[in-house]
Amino acid sequence: MASYINCSAGSTPFTYLGLPIGVPTSHASSWQPIVEKFDKRLSDWVARSISFGGRLTIIKSILSSIPLYYFSLFHAPAAILKVLESKRRKFFWGGSSNDNKINWIKWDQIILPYENEGLNVGSLFAKNISLLCKWWWRFKNEHNALWDWTRAPSGRALDELKELTNLISSVSISDHPDSWKFSLDASGIFTTSSLSNLINTLKYGVHSRNLLIPRNKYVPQRVFIFAWRVIQLKILVRSELDKKGLDLHTVLCPLCDHHIETIEHALINCPNVSSIWTQLLDWWNQNNATISDINGAFISDQGFSHNSVGSSLWQATKWIACYIIWKHRNLKVFSNKMWNPAMLLSEIQSQSFSWISNRSRKKNPIEWNQWLLNPSYYVASPPNRMGIG
Repeated sequence: MASYINCSAGSTPFTYLGLPIGVPTSHASSWQPIVEKFDKRLSDWVARSISFGGRLTIIKSILSSIPLYYFSLFHAPAAILKVLESKRRKFFWGGSSNDNKINWIKWDQIILPYENEGLNVGSLFAKNISLLCKWWWRFKNEHNALWDWTRAPSGRALDELKELTNLISSVSISDHPDSWKFSLDASGIFTTSSLSNLINTLKYGVHSRNLLIPRNKYVPQRVFIFAWRVIQLKILVRSELDKKGLDLHTVLCPLCDHHIETIEHALINCPNVSSIWTQLLDWWNQNNATISDINGAFISDQGFSHNSVGSSLWQATKWIACYIIWKHRNLKVFSNKMWNPAMLLSEIQSQSFSWISNRSRKKNPIEWNQWLLNPSYYVASPPNRMGIG
């Protein structure tokens, strides 16, 4: 045939439209191009040079999309899924192929949806299965597609059709055509995300410890991840490092040098930190409120339970305060920077203004002088007259 049409003869295996043809896709070796693409994107310097928020964004937007073309047509071998998930996990924690970092929280929890106390990463297994199931949905619903065909009944099938017609002759049936409904989505239309979330929940379980924190649109991704880790009690204070068996010269707080450094002590109760919270409460006119534990700093909407906007703003400010306190704690430990509560409060005020105003409505922007004087002003004002909402 090749000589007849004057072209060269080919042989399998070969690649067509980026997909391998003539190779057993059940073999791990057939998926090596996907593994190599992962390795190219996961350079060591990228993992070391960006924040948790940046790494999570890369995992969701890039690493999770690299294998989708393959996943939509082939069932991935378990060995390949294990390799790719390992690379995603190492990248999230800042490690590399030659450098393993401590995984403070199980990857099985991180991939869960937000409502199940995860970070909504999603497993590659669930993505693979849901993409393949989409073909089933299309076969059932797209009746004008190339694969759809019908033939006239004959023989026994024709007799059964006549019998069925007689049985239902007295039944009133709607003129609307029958259709399939997808129960996992309110629209009734199949979505890979809905099925993926169900698979992830069924396969990896629900890590319900009543540690769910609400999403907050006023803070960047890295602050949300920090808040999520604090709620899980998984940030690198000395008491937690000691539990992991790391050889520390002391487990005492580096700020006061009198108490064991737990998460609550480092962020809330240390004498060098509690004064910042007192000033923060005063700045927000929350003189009757107290913040004495992690729940008060990260979950409670004390003082604003009646106002969703106020609750979100107050929550965002508290998260940002903890994030900055932790940043300066690390600067003191690793760079011997001076601890200056007045400077910290000033940074909390300016950084919260920057992040919140940039994520608010632009029509009526938040004013710096008003924010510095009394941020609760934006809670008391109607949402349609300010840059909040």
